[in-house]
Amino acid sequence: MKLSFFKEKVFSYPFYFEEHPSSDSLGHLMYEEILRSTKRHTIVLLCIGTDRSTGDAFGPLVGTIIKENSERRMHVYGTLENPVHALNLKETLEDIEKKHPLALLIAVDASMGRAENVGRVTFASGPLHPGSAVHKRLPEAGDMHMTGTVNVSGMMEHVTLQNTRLYFVMQMAEWAANALLTMDRLLHTHTTRPTRTVFTTETSQLLTSSTNQH
Repeated sequence: MKLSFFKEKVFSYPFYFEEHPSSDSLGHLMYEEILRSTKRHTIVLLCIGTDRSTGDAFGPLVGTIIKENSERRMHVYGTLENPVHALNLKETLEDIEKKHPLALLIAVDASMGRAENVGRVTFASGPLHPGSAVHKRLPEAGDMHMTGTVNVSGMMEHVTLQNTRLYFVMQMAEWAANALLTMDRLLHTHTTRPTRTVFTTETSQLLTSSTNQH
């Protein structure tokens, strides 16, 4: 008997936020993926980063927007007021494990990449490896993760992050947060899985493009 269908589904959904005014398509994709998880009944959103660096503020900005818009199904860790960063990440993960031992953990963080990837918000399966862009060794986090590529990687990543335009990061964070809020509303209003997935033309094109790139 083939047991391949028992394996966890690997997925990655990249969206360039400046090219897509609405993040609803990503929100619906996130909803579909979370419905497949046995941990979907409790969701923890771990937004990693610090407001001391404009580029690294992506995570705390997302967390703050979610907190200010009445999240329904998500417990949020990491905001501008109470950021989760390199100094308290391990402690926060331990706290989450104690308070929400069976939760689905979604980690959110800024990332750096090639020039053509700047502005890309990606929701993907598996854990996040925070600090890798600036060569820090931190605990991995998340059953799923979301990243926002805020600037170009290369030399002097700390300086690059600190000189990233805050307006750009705020726009990306708002777009990503709206996708999470769409997912949250769907989880709150739908208790059973839809009989079929309805994809918009935009989403279908993006999925085809993503598959071809990989």
